[in-house]
Amino acid sequence: MSDLNEELDLKFLPDWLKAGPATNRYADYQGEPERPRRDDRGGGKSFGGAPRGDRRGPRPPGGGRPPGGGQRDNRGPRNFKGGTDHRGPKPHFDRRDERPQRPQFEPRRIVVRVEILPEPAAGAGIAKQIKTSARACGVFRVAKMFLERPERYRVRVTALDENAMLFQVGDGPVSFDRAAVEAGAFRANFDRFYETETTQGDPPKGNYTAVARHRFSGVLLGPPNHHGYQVAIRKLYEERFSRRMDFTDFQREIEMVGDPAAIEQWKQQASSVTVHKTKPVEGQEQTVFKSLYDVEQHFRATHLPSLVKSAHCLEVAGHAATVGLDRNIAHSVRELLIQESHVPIGLVNALRPYFSEAGLHLFKWKRKVLLASAIRPQRHPADQMLSDGMSAILTVVDEKSGIRRPDLAKLILGELPPEAPESAEKKQKLAADLHYLIHLGYVVEMQNGSLELPPTKREASRMQNDEKADAAADAEPPESEHAGNETAECPGCDPLLLQSAAALLVL
Repeated sequence: MSDLNEELDLKFLPDWLKAGPATNRYADYQGEPERPRRDDRGGGKSFGGAPRGDRRGPRPPGGGRPPGGGQRDNRGPRNFKGGTDHRGPKPHFDRRDERPQRPQFEPRRIVVRVEILPEPAAGAGIAKQIKTSARACGVFRVAKMFLERPERYRVRVTALDENAMLFQVGDGPVSFDRAAVEAGAFRANFDRFYETETTQGDPPKGNYTAVARHRFSGVLLGPPNHHGYQVAIRKLYEERFSRRMDFTDFQREIEMVGDPAAIEQWKQQASSVTVHKTKPVEGQEQTVFKSLYDVEQHFRATHLPSLVKSAHCLEVAGHAATVGLDRNIAHSVRELLIQESHVPIGLVNALRPYFSEAGLHLFKWKRKVLLASAIRPQRHPADQMLSDGMSAILTVVDEKSGIRRPDLAKLILGELPPEAPESAEKKQKLAADLHYLIHLGYVVEMQNGSLELPPTKREASRMQNDEKADAAADAEPPESEHAGNETAECPGCDPLLLQSAAALLVL
């Protein structure tokens, strides 16, 4: 009976108490063999104070060091932990080999030839103004005035490879990649084919406590519980950010704003309805679009194929010449603009046809400055009889080269009382004589108002011989060498303030 009670009691005990007596698994373990200590490997003194043998090995008879005078045995160099390295001497590495090598960039390829040309209307206009003036204008200064504003010049781009094709939309930038040219065509030509209408309606009704706003652009998208919230998100993404980022990254930039002013601004924005339409054309019905995305798709399908130009040589407007659609083309244009800004030889050669068509004369003045004038300068003959007033003008200008009109009047007429009636008559007669001499070419009036006499025949022949000798290197000198007859008073090109023939009579 007691055995039965013991069996029943064991049923209510945990499993670890029901198990039998545990056995010792390490009862027969004898332990690891004892390793030799440091003092057992070569004698010597241990850390406990036992004597230690000599590391230098056995001494020779009679004392002293071993043969060779060495103090250590040939066990090799020690490693960084203090032990012996039996792998031999460590190889030497040059630290210069560990320096990172700079990447080798290939030089930029020259794929196009670029030329700067004057805008046709501006070139014809400046030639006409110089012709109506009696003054001699510096051609290189006129060329620099063209470079001051991009709307005054154009750039001709020619591909060096005969099989390569350049693409362009309208008068915009050029590139060898057609897709890059088409990417910006819609915004550049939107006003040409489409129009926008905005109508004001009722503001949205409801109680709104917050509106969503895009952090990057600041556009209000509306409350999340408004029916146009998802439409506004998708519209903003498709129109402005679809080409730059994923939609998930775009959603991370949306924040909630509880400012009452922002909520009111969104209500005013939501009450206005904006629609885009095609411009009215006779015989065609206007098409209405709900979003700019639909307008762009219509533009690409309808107008873009006819706007793209492709040729081996194209001309670009000045403001679009440096747009970096193609890196090589943009670099070539910038380098040429920098070069022409110092010495505009290419633009001067491009202006010559406009000056020739207007009947202007180009001549070098004192072997330095290239001038353009409607009057060819010539030295007055010595045997020609002139009036006393004209002779006085030639004498004063010859003695005082570069004199201005007011100073010339003071030297010839002296101090005249302004209220005297004969003063105006004498000034008028002097102005008429000067006007006559200028139009004959006996006196040259520079653009800055200075008066000069043309060179003599001997000086002209010497200059002509020097120009023939330097014909192969007929280039304009640096700007610092032009300080003889031209100053910073050179007028602008829009409009060029050149005096007319009638204004020359006024001193």
